[in-house]
Amino acid sequence: MKSNLSRWVLFLVIALVAVLGDLVTKGWAVNNLASPRHPLVLQIKPDEGGKPLTEVLQTRLGAGVHLDAVLKIDAPLKVDPEALVKDCGVLKRNAGLLLLNLKSRAPWFVRNPYLDARRADNPDEAVLSLDGSLKDVTLGAFVASKGGVDQAKAEELIREGYLHPFPRMDLLDGGLKVAPDDRYLITQRNIPLVDGFLGLIYVENPGAAWGFLATAPEPVRRTFLGGVSLLAMILIFFMFRNLGPGRVLPSIYLGLILGGAAGNFVDRLMAGTVVDFVQMFLGSYEWPTYNVADIAISVGVGLVLLDSLLHREPKGSPKAA
Repeated sequence: MKSNLSRWVLFLVIALVAVLGDLVTKGWAVNNLASPRHPLVLQIKPDEGGKPLTEVLQTRLGAGVHLDAVLKIDAPLKVDPEALVKDCGVLKRNAGLLLLNLKSRAPWFVRNPYLDARRADNPDEAVLSLDGSLKDVTLGAFVASKGGVDQAKAEELIREGYLHPFPRMDLLDGGLKVAPDDRYLITQRNIPLVDGFLGLIYVENPGAAWGFLATAPEPVRRTFLGGVSLLAMILIFFMFRNLGPGRVLPSIYLGLILGGAAGNFVDRLMAGTVVDFVQMFLGSYEWPTYNVADIAISVGVGLVLLDSLLHREPKGSPKAA
């Protein structure tokens, strides 16, 4: 009885460590890595006022940020989306508009008011043109045409404060002195760990391994992959319950597989996608980006194979009656 209880404790502790390790590292990736669709908003702290932009970037973010991936953004526009572009005043002051979700995407345990993760709905930036034909359309119609959303949705986003202008800058001057409460959009941040072999990069995978079902409609994808993950976790519980006493290794590998499956299941349930952030190269081949949950599942499967080899019955051995 005591041995059986110990196996269950080991199994559940390993599963819990795997799922927590996965969710915490994904949270770190969400709030520290950036891509065009997942930018970071860097807000200048009061004690950073007057410092060069490059110094602030180096101090706050270190490696992985280049000036060509940084935009200075202004506060959200407070304008009527049905007003004509020429009457909004944005052409006089700015040359770009960005649909930027106001809601933080970072989990509560890593949320930082001075470095926050957002959602950019038009990663290529809708650059306002001085063309006369654009000046006579409504701001809502313009955002709809550039942002890839219908006009009703575009007008809703403008009213809710999702539309941020940014100055016309092909490249920010690294010596630019920043001011307190200035905000900069980091549109790309990757962190190299081992040159040419290992690094950290932000990727959202809406499908399963190797992008399976990534292009399927979201309701189909979420229902199918969520259902498969849930069934897999239930199956693992039944497998563990039916194991014979006295063996420790199954507690380890089944706990790892369960924890990894649960980590990706929670991610998919909450956001509809799975965050991957470990990038690896094998020579010229780029391995599919993965996360801690994938590592736990892979190690668990490897231990399953090892266990099957260690406990394989020799050929010709008598079977128990």
